[in-house]
Amino acid sequence: MKILVIDDSKTFRHLLIKYLMEFGYSDIVAVSSAEEALPVVTQQSVNLILCDWHMPGQSGMDFLKTVRANIKTASIPFIMLTTETERSKILEAVKCGIQSYIFKPLSKEVLFQKLTTLSEAGGITPPAASVS
Repeated sequence: MKILVIDDSKTFRHLLIKYLMEFGYSDIVAVSSAEEALPVVTQQSVNLILCDWHMPGQSGMDFLKTVRANIKTASIPFIMLTTETERSKILEAVKCGIQSYIFKPLSKEVLFQKLTTLSEAGGITPPAASVS
């Protein structure tokens, strides 16, 4: 299972990768912008996208819309990572097709729970290891 991580914060990307690896995921591609992510998602077989909402250049919401508009990528499970708490914006993201969202700062337990829920819905491979 290939996971695409998109976040402009190098520190946050490394933390997310660390947690994903602890959960048993090893095929992880991490980039710092939506512009870098587009060729990855269109040229490789990606099974899950974890994307920051607020980034320089194209936002996570813009990237979500791009992913959903392409028939080849429209069904990839998408989790938005955000500090955005405005209800109307979260609802907009849901309407645009996110499967879930995680509020920053990142919690290992919340990430595990979101991945487990998504796997139970049949969207992804379940985490192989639990939160310790």
